[in-house]
Amino acid sequence: MLNSWGKPVFKSVVATLAITCSCSRPSQPVPRAVTKSQEFVYEQRVGVASVRDDENGCLAVYNPTLVPGVQVTFVDQPDVTQLAESATVKEATVVERLSQSCDNHMGMDAGNGFSPSFYQIRLVTKPSPFYSTVVAIINPDRPITVRAGKIDADLDGDGTNESFRTCSSSEGVHHQIWTGVPLQGRPRWHWYVYAGYDTNPTCTEQDYFGPK
Repeated sequence: MLNSWGKPVFKSVVATLAITCSCSRPSQPVPRAVTKSQEFVYEQRVGVASVRDDENGCLAVYNPTLVPGVQVTFVDQPDVTQLAESATVKEATVVERLSQSCDNHMGMDAGNGFSPSFYQIRLVTKPSPFYSTVVAIINPDRPITVRAGKIDADLDGDGTNESFRTCSSSEGVHHQIWTGVPLQGRPRWHWYVYAGYDTNPTCTEQDYFGPK
């Protein structure tokens, strides 16, 4: 991701998405092992995950150093238009790194030689939910909870809580993290997941591509 806004794009024929997202990935990622003592680097500590059966899932993140047993916290902040859905926090662990993608919609080569790493993960929280895609925090340093329907977390320990936002464009879902209020605070992280079918837009192009 570039400027803290990683944007994997999955439909190369959509030129505008591909161009926008390719410039937002890290130009010089510095892989390093995840430990609780290091600075929270959004590009390496946040990814996306999907769960499609009772306990197993797929994790995509720009970090090739995760080892079996590393904790992964799922953060699901529904789109504000989905009034019937509630925010949830679930736990999983890394099982193993995979040699190829386990979900082609969640990530691909950034166009500059860098690709996300994929991992098999296993749900710890039961019963296991179904997630098409959800934000995945790697080995969080601080508690992540739900308060008044919103995810409550200070991911990087700077004293200001991060906000999570999900919205859709015409063909996919945008997952975002902001320090402060979404669309008003500081944008920290963004990942686009191509749906493979038409979706009802709930955010504008400026909402999901604008702040840099």
